[in-house]
Amino acid sequence: MRDACLDLLEKYTTNVNRKSLVGYAPLSPWTITRLRNFDYEGNMVGLDHEARQQGSFQPIPEFSGYKIPWVKNLFCSGTCWWPGGFAGDSKAYNAYKVIAEEHGLRSPAKEKGRPY
Repeated sequence: MRDACLDLLEKYTTNVNRKSLVGYAPLSPWTITRLRNFDYEGNMVGLDHEARQQGSFQPIPEFSGYKIPWVKNLFCSGTCWWPGGFAGDSKAYNAYKVIAEEHGLRSPAKEKGRPY
């Protein structure tokens, strides 16, 4: 599995390859179900949230703005981001709004005068 994942990575990226990786740990569904953190207060799509991670503070307060603050132009979205707990397009749309704001891209919501 490890080689297959790295083969796909090298096929679809131009700036990432085996030599540029510092670390890599592919997780299969079998592996994921056996991780300790999923046995205790976790689930298949992410770790369960504490009170300080609820609502717009998902997945953790430091990453709640759809980006990693200390890595320029690294924007995030996924099942653990707000609104959390499911896979849906709203997370990607929220991330796009942050990207659009930072990079001066078109924002359909603002063009139509709405907050969403």
